[in-house]
Parts: sequence; C-alpha cells; structure tokens
Amino acid sequence: MEGLSPIAKKEVLYYFPYGPSAWLQGVTFIDKTKPEKAVSTLNKMGESVRKNKIKLGMFPEGTRNGGAELLPFKKGAFHVAIASQTPIQPIIIARYPFLDAKTHTFDSGMAEVQILPPIPTAGLTKDDMNQLIEKTYSIMNDAYQKLSQEVRQSSLQED
Repeated sequence: MEGLSPIAKKEVLYYFPYGPSAWLQGVTFIDKTKPEKAVSTLNKMGESVRKNKIKLGMFPEGTRNGGAELLPFKKGAFHVAIASQTPIQPIIIARYPFLDAKTHTFDSGMAEVQILPPIPTAGLTKDDMNQLIEKTYSIMNDAYQKLSQEVRQSSLQED
C-alpha cells in the first residue's frame, strides 16, 4: 500500500511464507531484544512520518490474541505518534469466528474491520504517553468488544 510502512517484530521475518513476503513488501522489522536499537529504528520511522508524510502500521498489543479483550498496549506506536505529532488512526479487527485458537484450525469466514476516528497527538509530550495509551486502549477495547460481539451474533444466526 502506497504511503504505508508497516512495522513488525523481527521474529515475524522467520514465519514462512508471511515473513519473507512482508520483507519484500517493505515491512520494517524491530528487534525487541535490543531496546536501544528498537528505539533508534522507531525514531527513524518517526522522522520519516514527519518528512515523507507516510503512515505507520503497528499493532499496539505487540501480538494478536483471541481473547475477549485486547492485550495491554506496548509503548512503541505511541512514542512515534507523539514524537512525530501525528494522530493515531485506530483500526479494529474483530475476533475471528472462523479460527479455533485451541486447535489452531480455520473454517471459512471473513474478518470484520472497523476504522475509528483519529486520536490527535498535537501538543502532547512524552509526559502524556501513559494517558494517551489509556485513552486509546479504552476506545479500541470498547470497539473491539462491541464489534466482536456483533460478529459472533451474526455468525450464530448464519449457522
């Protein structure tokens, strides 16, 4: 996607075939085992956001889960958003009704996605980061639960 630079943890690079295809599509991989290097990479991405008007694609949970609530958010995305003074564009993907997390099996189905209103960061500093994370988490978790419930009810009606 033009103008979008996704970010993923370095380990994703080794998930075949997703990792190599992600690399070919320009995903930036973050080495979370080396915090100083990870922060440096995120700072460079923040500069690119400001200079080149690109958008970053990040999963603030750090990993996808199949639970009823989102996992706690990592700080990386918020660090970049505040440093670049760009809004956060929350995007929710409902729980997958076609995935059985216990047996790791898939049925046919569709993923429901919802794009929420942007959350401004203009004027915020690193001192505001925890409050921004809490606000974003609350907005996204509420929407995630609501959308997941709607998808679940819809899939039950289809059965």
